[in-house]
Amino acid sequence: MKFSEYLKDHTYSLLLQISCAVALSILLWGTGTSRDLVLIILASWLVIAVLFYFLAYRKQKHYFDELDDIMEHLDNKYLFV
Repeated sequence: MKFSEYLKDHTYSLLLQISCAVALSILLWGTGTSRDLVLIILASWLVIAVLFYFLAYRKQKHYFDELDDIMEHLDNKYLFV
C-alpha cells in the first residue's frame, strides 16, 4: 500500500477537513480575530491532521504487511483465492 493510495481512499475525509478549516478561518476572521492567530490555529490544525493521517497510514500498512506475510507462509494458499 502506498501513501497516495491511502489518501485516495480518504478523499472525502480530507475534503471535510479542508472545508472545516476554511469555514473556521472565515468565522474567526468575521468575528475580528487577528490574522496571525487564525494562521496559528490553521497551522496547528494542519500539523495535527497530517500527523493523524500519517500514523493511521502506518498502522494500516503494518496490518496489511503482516497479513501479507501470513499469507506467504501458508501451506494451502489456494484455499484463500
